[in-house]
Amino acid sequence: MSKPRLLVLTEWFLPGYRAGGPIRSTGNLVAALHTEFDISVVTSDRDLGMSRPYADIPANEWTSHGGTARIMYLSPDRQTLGTVGRLASEADAECVYLNSMFSTRFSLPALLARWRGRIGKRMVVAPRGELLPGALRYKTMKKTGFLSLLRASGVLHGLHFHATDAQERESIVSRLGVPPVRVTTLANVPEPVAADPRPVEKSADAVRLLFLSRVSPKKNLAFLLERLREVPATVGVTLTIGGPQEDVAYWDRCSRLMHGLPKHVRVEAIGAVSHEQVRPLIERHHAFVLPTFGENYGHSIVEALGTGRPVIISDRTPWRNLVVQGAGWDLPLEEPAEFTRAIVAVARLDQTGFDRMARAALAYAGRLADTDALKSGYRALFAPR
Repeated sequence: MSKPRLLVLTEWFLPGYRAGGPIRSTGNLVAALHTEFDISVVTSDRDLGMSRPYADIPANEWTSHGGTARIMYLSPDRQTLGTVGRLASEADAECVYLNSMFSTRFSLPALLARWRGRIGKRMVVAPRGELLPGALRYKTMKKTGFLSLLRASGVLHGLHFHATDAQERESIVSRLGVPPVRVTTLANVPEPVAADPRPVEKSADAVRLLFLSRVSPKKNLAFLLERLREVPATVGVTLTIGGPQEDVAYWDRCSRLMHGLPKHVRVEAIGAVSHEQVRPLIERHHAFVLPTFGENYGHSIVEALGTGRPVIISDRTPWRNLVVQGAGWDLPLEEPAEFTRAIVAVARLDQTGFDRMARAALAYAGRLADTDALKSGYRALFAPR
């Protein structure tokens, strides 16, 4: 029997990495479901913010993605309402999966094609955290205006939505006015937990922290740098900042804060990090830090836990009660001193205390990685109706 056809439309996909979580989400999903669905992916021929296309990958034609999917990388001149809408219609997929609410180059053409009756099958939209309060606080007028237009036009009628946690589910229902029955809550397919994570030496009163994310206001790097100013001189801190610098003005602000840090706090910015470099980079550090304004999932958080590293994050992600789990801290941004205290606490750990926390982080990640249950949920989400 032939497998049901699934079409995935997403602005960025492998081998890209600069867009962060959305690439990991779709890449892991395709890898998990390729034996059960005939998957096609339509995406951009270059990574986020890059002017040149991927090397040695043909554009504007179907090719194979490692035997797991067929894929078409579109050049910018082909990322149009007409071309993307036509591809979505011609795919004749039992389900079309959109990886953004706001993508005018990939999601909007498919939505319009469906609205015009050219796509009659199931369509699922994954906003990928775009409707969370922390994301909507930026370009608010533009985004809310676009959402109002979608609601008024009737384009959203009959669509199904994919939320990754209860917080995102509520944001979809409230922002789009869709019935809760049309929102399915399913976590992203995670990276595999490290079978044998590399140990790292830890001495008391010193810590190596890792911030690994796009450098943008939403990820809140400036907040972290301000907290590091409060770390007492008896504690040595090294912070590595990995990730593309999306916002020039925001990066300038962060740079000024870096230059004002005390001598016992050192900072190194290493730029964008490819997927294969992520786990080795995490292994060289003691803790992962991300005081984000909001994540619907947070692949880098989960990968840090799955590498056996505690995390210090805001309470605006799905990963809560970390102190009880012994895996780290999830803290309110309204209490900035708590972040400084958490940094000092992990710095004070000696090797024995740190190893205990590292094991707890790994165990917590292991409890999240029930891939079989997730695959069953995605089969139901994408199943032909």
